[in-house]
Amino acid sequence: MKPLLLLVLAGAAFAQDCPVKVTDVFKSEIHTQGSLLNLTLQSTSDKEIKEANFAVTVLDSAGQPHALMGAFDSGKIKAGTKKRKRYVVGREVLDPFTRVKFQAWTNEITFSDGTTWKDDGSHACVWTK
Repeated sequence: MKPLLLLVLAGAAFAQDCPVKVTDVFKSEIHTQGSLLNLTLQSTSDKEIKEANFAVTVLDSAGQPHALMGAFDSGKIKAGTKKRKRYVVGREVLDPFTRVKFQAWTNEITFSDGTTWKDDGSHACVWTK
């Protein structure tokens, strides 16, 4: 039993870092093409980020996820700073009159120095509201 416990603890020590975290997601006023989705991003890296890509899902009233299609990217983010981005999401996907929960996570990052970071499939950087 002890070796198994040590293996589990060793695995926990290798949890993936999140150089950019989504710290808030909310929908705002209705746009002519749909609702506006706002993401607040926090860089926890000491390097400037050239581009970060995110996945966003809506959780319906039963808690089932529905992926939002589209390019959710950050543009440049200075090291250690916050940035808010706005995206238009179609009405057929995100009814502006329905309260929903969101999940968002970082998929891939390209730093200004050319290095990259990719989610290892664990969605360690997931944020839910």
